[in-house]
Amino acid sequence: MATPFAATAQLYRGVPLLLSGDHSLVRGIIDYNAARVATLGESMATPGAVATLAQILTNVLYSPTSDEAIHHTATLYFYAAGLRWRCTGGHHRSRVQQCQ
Repeated sequence: MATPFAATAQLYRGVPLLLSGDHSLVRGIIDYNAARVATLGESMATPGAVATLAQILTNVLYSPTSDEAIHHTATLYFYAAGLRWRCTGGHHRSRVQQCQ
């Protein structure tokens, strides 16, 4: 990754990355190192080129602990239409969607 991406290990892990050109899909970053190398969560049919641009999308990244080796679950409560909804046993797989 080129400037302005930081050279801080794991800084962008878990966030969505938008690639330009024929790679104009949102990919998730699963690993990022101090040499500014990002590992994406899915393989691309053709590799990116020097002309491929990358952009971090607006997002919210939440991690309940800094120890990624621990099995995580989550419980989410929210209210809609006067009802309380409770989602339990959530795992860290998620999809981020950008709203226009």
